Amino acid sequence: MRIMSAVLFAMSAVLSAQNPAPTAPVKPSSSLSVTGCLQKTQTEAYTLTNSEGKRYQLRTVNPEIKFAEHVDQRVTITAASATEATKEDEQGLLDVVALVVQSTSCKP
Repeated sequence: MRIMSAVLFAMSAVLSAQNPAPTAPVKPSSSLSVTGCLQKTQTEAYTLTNSEGKRYQLRTVNPEIKFAEHVDQRVTITAASATEATKEDEQGLLDVVALVVQSTSCKP
C-alpha cells in the first residue's frame, strides 16, 4: 500500500510539472501608456499631447482603433513600442495597440 501511495505521489508531481499553472499575460517591456489630448494635424497625422506638453505622433497597429472618432478627446493609449524624439522639437512615435476614452473633451 505504501508503494502504491509513493507511486501515485510521484506521478502527480510529474504531471503538475508538465502542466504549469496559467499565468497572467505579460506586457512587452517596451510598452508605454500615455494619457492626453488626441488631435489631428494639418498633414492628417494623429498626435497625443500629455499634460506636460510632450507630443507623440500616433500610428495604430490595431485596425479596430479609429483615431478619427476620438479627436479632441482625452484618452489613454497603450503603445506596443515607442520611438523617442531625438531632438527637443521633434515628437516620439507610438505604435498604439489600445485606446481608452477618459473624457469626451480635452479639458481635465
